[in-house]
Amino acid sequence: MRSKKKAFKPLVQARSTGETLARFFGYLVLLCGCIVAAFWLGNEYNRQLFDHSESQRVALQERFDELALRTRMLSEQAASSSLARNVSESSNEQSRQEITRLQQENAELSQLVTYYRSLMDAQSTTGVNFGNVELSMNLAGGWSLNAMVHQVAVNHQRIRGTLSAELVGETDTGETRRIEIGEQALSFKYFQRFVTDINVADDIIPKHIVLTLSVDRAEDKTYTLEWPEVNED
Repeated sequence: MRSKKKAFKPLVQARSTGETLARFFGYLVLLCGCIVAAFWLGNEYNRQLFDHSESQRVALQERFDELALRTRMLSEQAASSSLARNVSESSNEQSRQEITRLQQENAELSQLVTYYRSLMDAQSTTGVNFGNVELSMNLAGGWSLNAMVHQVAVNHQRIRGTLSAELVGETDTGETRRIEIGEQALSFKYFQRFVTDINVADDIIPKHIVLTLSVDRAEDKTYTLEWPEVNED
């Protein structure tokens, strides 16, 4: 016959109330210690993070102050440069206006001087005559013709007519050429100037310039101006 086995029953030892309370308080103390340690570690981490953030804030504030100072200095320099540029432009404009005014005055005085010089010319005795006639080199390296016609009379009336100029020259073969320089309509009471540039072809040797003055109700008059000798050395 089989023998009947008894069911296994764990050995459970009953704990006393004091031991249970001791364990409970031990766990409680351990838990409190963990909480305190976690709080301290978290507080230390936050403090370090705050210190790092504060140092970054201070550095950024210093950089901001530096950039703000630099911006202010650049703004002041720009304002100063703008003021200086405005003053310079205003000064240049005033200088240009003054130069233009002086040039106009000089042109007017030159006309008056030329007119009064022409009045003293031997050919200027009565009626309408040539005044001062000049041939000079211009800034472009060519030649400019400047002539004056004027009226010498007690009672000046308006004069109308034309003034024409032509260049008389020779070719390399000795052939005479007459080249029209220009023509200007005249309408004046006292005097009028005739100014024109002269372009001479390379194959022409200039000899002289002939001015022809044609005035209404008067005979034509001519004036011959010899071409100046130019030293090419």
